[in-house]
Amino acid sequence: MKNFSFLAAAIAIATAVSCNGGASVSGVLDGVSGGELVLKELHSGKADTVKVSSAGAYKARLALEEPEFVYLTRNGRQIASLLLMNGDKVKVSSDSLGRGLKIEGSEESLKLADVEKDYAEFSAKFSSAESPAAAAKIYIDYYRSRMAYVLNNSKSLTSVQVLFQKTPGGVPVFNQFTDAIVMSNVVDSLSTVYPNSSYVASLRKEAELRTKQLEISAKLRDASVQAFPEIDLPDLGGARRKLSEVEAKVVMLYFWTATAGQNMFNTASLIPLYEKYHSKGFEIFAVSLDTGKTEWATTVKAQKLPWINVCDTRGQASPYVGVYNVTSVPYAFFILDGEIDTGASVTSEETLSKYLKEKLS
Repeated sequence: MKNFSFLAAAIAIATAVSCNGGASVSGVLDGVSGGELVLKELHSGKADTVKVSSAGAYKARLALEEPEFVYLTRNGRQIASLLLMNGDKVKVSSDSLGRGLKIEGSEESLKLADVEKDYAEFSAKFSSAESPAAAAKIYIDYYRSRMAYVLNNSKSLTSVQVLFQKTPGGVPVFNQFTDAIVMSNVVDSLSTVYPNSSYVASLRKEAELRTKQLEISAKLRDASVQAFPEIDLPDLGGARRKLSEVEAKVVMLYFWTATAGQNMFNTASLIPLYEKYHSKGFEIFAVSLDTGKTEWATTVKAQKLPWINVCDTRGQASPYVGVYNVTSVPYAFFILDGEIDTGASVTSEETLSKYLKEKLS
């Protein structure tokens, strides 16, 4: 009996070591002789340097505290992205630029590779869209495909990455407050598999934030008219401009970024309407959410935008995004006679023209 108990304990210990002994990564870089690779963990920030042999082979072992996204880079260039679990034995092969990438021994890493491939294709199509309508179509198709993905992979940590993806303009792909429901459902599923994951905790926090914003949005819809929160930001010349100091019957509070699609909207739609109705009491207070001032300033100058232009380089982290419940850009609110007109239904150039004609005639 004692021998049996000892054997059972030994097996239990061996199993524990096997399950919690980290993960191993090995591979070969085609056409590479010597040098180093860097394996960096996303959450912990830990980076391990691994020697590459004269035959291009490398091998590393990572002591993971939790399932972790790990990025393999060489000379600052990313070769592969992995999603590793304790006990994984992963083999990776590619050239020095990550071309011809093959991954074995990690189902989650294979899913991650597909997710990143789809995201790269979407980003390229979205950035090269020839019109706002084309960009919108590309976005909607991608959003629907990502919704299907997270619903079918609700117990995969790759869904966390998908739910935090952004468009090339910096706007979250899942940008509606109602996406809180989807996020909450994924959190519930992932918690059964990874109860202590920091990634699940981050998604839970985002879901809770979206839920609160959804409740605020519902309350706003119930109110016909209300006063507006102050905005105080620098303009092109560095002067502070306050929303409350704008004197006009109708003020269009316009959140945007200097992307190609929105640039066309400025020149094709907004400028003609501004020139037509500005003298009758129409003003635009345009808040750029570009994190880099140079692109914003260049666009404003090049297009000779005649209205009030300010920039918040905090981008989506701007407190005004939360205060005004900005779910996507471009996004507009209308301040009529000093109060937000929550009854305004403006979704296109035609409806904007109709709204201005009605309020300023």
